Amino acid sequence: MDTLGPSGTSEVVDYGAVLRRRWRVVLSGALAGLFLAGLYVIVAPKTYTSQASVHVTPTGIQDSPNSNSQIRQGLNLDTEAQIMQSVAVALKARELLDRQRRLPGMRAEQLRQKVSVTVPPNSTILVVSFAGSNPRDAAAGAQALAEGYLNHRKQVAEENLASQINRLSEQIKNLNTKLQQGIANLGRQTRAGARRNYLAAQLNLMNRQLTDFQSRQDSLQSLTVLPGRVISSASVPQRASSPNIPLLLGSGLVLGLLAGLTGGMFRDRLDRRVRSAADVERLVDLPVLLDLIDVAGRDQSKKKAWLGLLPARSRAGQAFHELGHTIDATLGAGNHVILVTGASPGRGGAVVAANLAAALARTESGVALICANLHSSVSARLLGIPNGPGLAELLLRSKTVREVVQRPAELDRLRVIPPGFADELASERLQTAAMTNLVAELRKGVKYIVIEAPSASVSADAQALAEVADASVIVIEAPRARDVEINESVSRLDRMRVAVLGAVVVQEQGAAVEPGGGKHSDESPSPSAAAPKAKARSTKSAEPSQNERPPRSSAGKPTAGTGS
Repeated sequence: MDTLGPSGTSEVVDYGAVLRRRWRVVLSGALAGLFLAGLYVIVAPKTYTSQASVHVTPTGIQDSPNSNSQIRQGLNLDTEAQIMQSVAVALKARELLDRQRRLPGMRAEQLRQKVSVTVPPNSTILVVSFAGSNPRDAAAGAQALAEGYLNHRKQVAEENLASQINRLSEQIKNLNTKLQQGIANLGRQTRAGARRNYLAAQLNLMNRQLTDFQSRQDSLQSLTVLPGRVISSASVPQRASSPNIPLLLGSGLVLGLLAGLTGGMFRDRLDRRVRSAADVERLVDLPVLLDLIDVAGRDQSKKKAWLGLLPARSRAGQAFHELGHTIDATLGAGNHVILVTGASPGRGGAVVAANLAAALARTESGVALICANLHSSVSARLLGIPNGPGLAELLLRSKTVREVVQRPAELDRLRVIPPGFADELASERLQTAAMTNLVAELRKGVKYIVIEAPSASVSADAQALAEVADASVIVIEAPRARDVEINESVSRLDRMRVAVLGAVVVQEQGAAVEPGGGKHSDESPSPSAAAPKAKARSTKSAEPSQNERPPRSSAGKPTAGTGS
């Protein structure tokens, strides 16, 4: 059944519960991250970025003087982008900045470290960006780098052009010398012949070469170097590019949120309080027989602190019936005593004991509930049993079993022994043979005896009662119970050699009850958890009916019993 242990989606539900429980930690982390990001925005140095766009054109100058100067060289903008970030360009930019008296303390190497160059796709444009500590320096740096790049490009082209012109001049000079020598040699040949024809052919060849060299020289001398131009001058930025306020604040918020979530999860792991059935299995490795937090939460539109006596046909009531069948199958045939005790002080044990006894009584021929928590009448009230003589009087031998046993009006097969009016002597006798004899006497007439005991973690009464029990169920109130209390309860019951079937997890049912002057001082349940309005019947005036009525849903709407 789905109530015996956590469902497959418990991890997701648990994480949501952690967030709900630790929202302050998560919120604190998010606010801290936002605060630190804002603080960094305030104290971080501001950086301003300005851009200039340069249209790069081919210079028309070839590295080789032997190539045709009219063939213009193609552009490799990736190479040009690297050149713009070079030290040579930075030196040119430094010269321009010196003339403008801008960025006086920045060396060329520092300039190039603040430069970035991008190339728009399918274009011959370089976009140079320069980051400065103030807007005017940023604009001056970007403009100087753009102009410095063009100056460097023009200088390199002009130097290459001059080098080619000089080489051609040298070649023309050498060729003229050879030509003069050839003319002289030809003049000395007065006769026609092969020698004269050879010299004439050589002169014609040198004349053609000289004409070609002079033509190329004239072409280079008339060439104008066009390295490109600045098509978009650097402007003074109106706002800082760094720190990026939206990005920093968003990042701080996200990182703070992650830190808060991590801290919340970590703190929840360190928290030893049990808040769900999953925590029980994780912290103490105790099987969960029934998770009333989950069942009651789905059965009601709003979770209530008091579960009360659950209607037989409600989801939670059916869950108790299934729990009863599980216990019956586990213990087998015969008469059995089931001890119900809380892991921590509270009313959870009383609520579970009353509902378990009622569920067993609806399916079994005879069930008895002994309210052995002498300082609490919660379980008796839930069943509509008014305060009166009970277990305390039996232990003191001032009353007989027949005189104190009562039956709820709509649960004829259930016999209830209320706590009675406790005093110190009655509490002491709870751990004597008187209790053992009482249980032995009741075993003869019923199949199941459910004993509601005080918390095993704070009272030795539960250990004493465990001597007469065949099995036990530990009630865990979330989030009151801690793993130490649960382990202590299990350890004490194990020492008494009573089987611990598992745990029933319920929402916290209220503060622990303190004794007050021999009378019960526990508060009455809320109206939704009050006992049946019908008056309980004493065994003096009525015996069990042969034709017992089936349970009705109104049995789950009890009214508060009287008690002081």
